[in-house]
Amino acid sequence: MKLLAFPCDRELAAHFLTKLDDNARQNAAALILKKQEEPLRDILSSFGLKEVYALSEDFYGQVSSPETKEILTRIHQKSFTHAYFPMNDFCGNVALLLAGLVPQVTAINPTSKEPVEVSLPQSDMLRWNMARTHMDWTVAADPAMPDPAMPDPAMPDAALSQAQFKIMKRLKAFAPVIRAMASGDHAGERPMGGLIEGFPYDWEVLARYASASRQIQGRVLEIGCGLGIGAYLMTELNPSIRVLAVDNDPQTVELARILWLDQDRLSFEVAEAEGLTFPASSFEAVLCFEVVEHLRQPEWLLKEANRVLVKGGKLIGSTPNPRLYPYRANLKGLPGSPDGLRQQGVWPWHYQELDEANILSLLEGAGFCDFSIRYPTFVSGIDLFNVMRRSTFQDAITHLSHVRWSIADFAVLDSCYPCFSGFSFIFAGRK
Repeated sequence: MKLLAFPCDRELAAHFLTKLDDNARQNAAALILKKQEEPLRDILSSFGLKEVYALSEDFYGQVSSPETKEILTRIHQKSFTHAYFPMNDFCGNVALLLAGLVPQVTAINPTSKEPVEVSLPQSDMLRWNMARTHMDWTVAADPAMPDPAMPDPAMPDAALSQAQFKIMKRLKAFAPVIRAMASGDHAGERPMGGLIEGFPYDWEVLARYASASRQIQGRVLEIGCGLGIGAYLMTELNPSIRVLAVDNDPQTVELARILWLDQDRLSFEVAEAEGLTFPASSFEAVLCFEVVEHLRQPEWLLKEANRVLVKGGKLIGSTPNPRLYPYRANLKGLPGSPDGLRQQGVWPWHYQELDEANILSLLEGAGFCDFSIRYPTFVSGIDLFNVMRRSTFQDAITHLSHVRWSIADFAVLDSCYPCFSGFSFIFAGRK
């Protein structure tokens, strides 16, 4: 029997089920969260999925109640042979959950032009490769590590822990305002309340900033800063930098100024990515995480970034890999509402699909050199995955009961490990 998990929204669930062949869907059971029951009920029924297990959890990978343990025990006793799930914003949590339940687990990109399956590692090879790769800091492998919401001087990086605590405290104080801004189509894909809710994807996003903070100095420009959470993290981790963070949404910039008012090395302005007005050679570093895919002509931004950098200055950015990203970009500018486009498997706010080769070509054309491509990765999850593969079912559930996500659980690696690496890669170059 097959187990199908759905860590995704309604639109992706439909595309995912369409991708599966009849053999994968036949006699399959569904694993969902209770909050998904209403939106997914008719889709599951239309594909003949009658056996449904619903967990009372906020997200996959979390085991916080006896009810969840009881349901997972029932699933384990069914002896499913294979589990499938659609790739989504962050897959490490669902990969760990399924690793404790089913012998073989496969992630599938639900909207790729060609079927893409990423099977999870079945041996120590992945861990061995990771050990040969430079990591930005030591990561605690103990799944029972202290709750990262509180600062702990014993953690590998006390500054990182302290900064994380400050960020969480500030965001929770403004939680009602942030949640209100995150609702509705106007919010797009701006990271807003994920950290407040404890979603692991947002910790991976901040790991990109933590890594960048160790590579830059002096005057820094961040383009597309959102609420400025990452910019604030960098100023806390690196006292040698001064960050000017810009975004094209005035409401977001206004709230960012209030959130981080006490950090005198961080300032905010409203600016368009394609229309920078800063003088040439104004900054030692430029950051543009998750920006280039939103632009009709991303080369303009990269050339402008080159112009405002001093000679030898560094550009660091990130963009989704189209092989792993669960939606297709709106390459043709299709009209329609965001909901309507998502039903077609199109992400309304992306106008580019840029893989590593595309980015390197654009960087070279914009006047950069010394390129690098790296991958933010849930390294604690890789370690735990290998532990769980050797654990009894009860021990695996115990491990999941202690899983917490924090910035220190992630590192930026030279190789990509799908499901544990984020769907976006980091690119960098020098002027």
